[in-house]
Amino acid sequence: MKNLKDAKTERVKWLHCIKNELFNLMKSEKPDSPALQWCVEMLQDLEFDAQEAMGFKKDSDLHSWWHMSPHCTCCSEINEKHFGKFGKIINKGCPLHGHMI
Repeated sequence: MKNLKDAKTERVKWLHCIKNELFNLMKSEKPDSPALQWCVEMLQDLEFDAQEAMGFKKDSDLHSWWHMSPHCTCCSEINEKHFGKFGKIINKGCPLHGHMI
């Protein structure tokens, strides 16, 4: 059982490392770069993987990395305050998420 727990912990650490590298890639892109939409999709997949690795149900309303993304103009403070309560607060002018509303 300890090996399984250690493997889950290592998987979550690995996913965080990938997220950090993805953020570095996003920082190197311009806000209007088409590559950023691929990064947004990849980030969502990483968060689903992290939820699964930690034994949580997969639920995009319980994602927290998206509004920390480079170039995101959605309000992190409001999204953190209301995390898990009623979905995401998206800025319609956000170059990453504005198309979602």
